[in-house]
Amino acid sequence: MINQFGECVTYCKYDGTQRTVAAIVNRDPPTAIEAVEYAITEEIVISVYNCEDSGISSTEIDVGGDSVLVSKRNGKPPVRMSVAVLEDDTGGTCVIRLR
Repeated sequence: MINQFGECVTYCKYDGTQRTVAAIVNRDPPTAIEAVEYAITEEIVISVYNCEDSGISSTEIDVGGDSVLVSKRNGKPPVRMSVAVLEDDTGGTCVIRLR
């Protein structure tokens, strides 16, 4: 499913290395409302294979240190978003929330 419906994003590790992986990109995920006055947080959730060869392994993710270059809208240039939460790493995929 990821290969068929995914798009290319760039995973950027905290050590400076980067690689392109296929990801299902959810640009409108449900988000919790935080009690921070005047704060607007854009979030994107991506699903990738849980494997270093063709995706991102859950064991290599550094939450808060790693980032992903992803387009916020289809057809727009990619922007760097920080890895905020590893939401799930079962079933052969990683679900990662970006901010």
